[in-house]
Amino acid sequence: MPPDQVLGRDRLIRKLWQRLEQQGVLLLAERRIGKTSVLKKMEADPPDGWVARYVVVESVRNPATFVERILDATSDLLPKGIGLRQRVAGVFDRLGGTKVGDWELPEVKTLWRSLLLDLLEGLSKHGKRVAILIDEFPSAVGNIRQDAGAVTAMELLDTLRTWQLAEQAAQVRLLYTGSIGLHVVLSELADAGYRGAPTNMMAKQSLGPLEGKAALELARRGLLALERDGDITFESDQLDGAAVAVAEKTDALPFYVDQLI
Repeated sequence: MPPDQVLGRDRLIRKLWQRLEQQGVLLLAERRIGKTSVLKKMEADPPDGWVARYVVVESVRNPATFVERILDATSDLLPKGIGLRQRVAGVFDRLGGTKVGDWELPEVKTLWRSLLLDLLEGLSKHGKRVAILIDEFPSAVGNIRQDAGAVTAMELLDTLRTWQLAEQAAQVRLLYTGSIGLHVVLSELADAGYRGAPTNMMAKQSLGPLEGKAALELARRGLLALERDGDITFESDQLDGAAVAVAEKTDALPFYVDQLI
């Protein structure tokens, strides 16, 4: 859904930006609730003094690729002279690799931490504050645990926590969300001996149903589209009642409004 067509999330988005003023955010959402639409709207229309970048990391399977995804999304924000992209490319060229994802090279397994912290520090020098909106973060951590090992997944979480405790973190805030709850992944890592608390400095914010009459308006628009397409015809007094029924039956959750229509 285009950002300018996202309904019923303005209050939530204002709250998320207020929280990001002070700390990182863990956005808690069930599947199909509309988290991606919220992040895309935040990216498209940040408040004064901010710039936002949306990053999806669902397919990431090692920390080096995680760094690459963040860099791809934010490289235009790095001040001239930082040269981080050249550093990354130079590191892997020197090692004989052609891309960041060559995880089997021993040096890659040690260099990604400094590259990630250098990237975040470089972004902190941008003229505006930067919000990195990381979608499917729990999936990435779970994939890394499976492919690169539990210890490596722990190291990624702890490295990001280290950043969030740094003074410069006020200039670069992180938001994590995903279809899989991060608590599920952390529980698996705890079974492997992890005792860290990678999100204890982050604000928790739940994403629930649409606000106010937004679900009713979304249902009404969908029903009108059906009528325009000739799939259904409403009498003059039926449309609003049908929209109310759709909003109620779907508990004002946007994905299910669309699916029911």
